Amino acid sequence: MDRIPAAPVPIRDSKTALHGTTLLVPPAAWKRFVTAISAGTLH
Repeated sequence: MDRIPAAPVPIRDSKTALHGTTLLVPPAAWKRFVTAISAGTLH
């Protein structure tokens, strides 16, 4: 991932998609998460 998304990234549980809530992750936090996953450093 080379750039930060422009808007919050929506995340939901697919098992509760119709009735569940959506978590909005700030763009910078999403980039840090994806970077950590890619680098294998997420604990």
